[in-house]
Amino acid sequence: MASYWFFATGHQNTIPSIRFEAGFVGLQGDSSNHFITGLLISINTFSSQIIAAFVLPLLHILNTSSKMEILKENTTSKTEISNENDFNGELVLQKNPLQSNGILIKSLLSYLALRMLHVTITAFVASLHRRHLMVWKIFGPRFIFEAAGFLCSVPFLIFGCLFYFRIDATVRRWIMQLDDRCNTLQ
Repeated sequence: MASYWFFATGHQNTIPSIRFEAGFVGLQGDSSNHFITGLLISINTFSSQIIAAFVLPLLHILNTSSKMEILKENTTSKTEISNENDFNGELVLQKNPLQSNGILIKSLLSYLALRMLHVTITAFVASLHRRHLMVWKIFGPRFIFEAAGFLCSVPFLIFGCLFYFRIDATVRRWIMQLDDRCNTLQ
């Protein structure tokens, strides 16, 4: 998905196609701060990898709750009358936190493994074609962009995972407080 967004936004795997004008958006005339301009260019170039890495743990909520509901439907018998507790939605994540977090870590590690495999294959192809006439026009920039995209996505994947765990802990605390209030009312 990140590769699709990268090319859909008009980027290419060549050095001349980097949009250097993006480094001066929002800055006055002659900016002498190269860190800010480099950061803006990097954000423009690798925003698809950054967004995909950050959103991946949050997509886990939808994916896991759907899988757990399907598993629950398959394990209950057809003759059982369903009650209100069968329609929990995302609250299924709170009932099985270890299983839910295990699925999240597994999906994040598989995402990282696939991204690393992509970078490794690109490095292999670049080294295989090292004597090619267009190595610095085609294969070198492709490897550089893949490696830089991977290095940009890892911190945001970790940040997205920490953000998910923060949301999960807050929702769990809120549900416990709600259960305590309901128990005191009874």
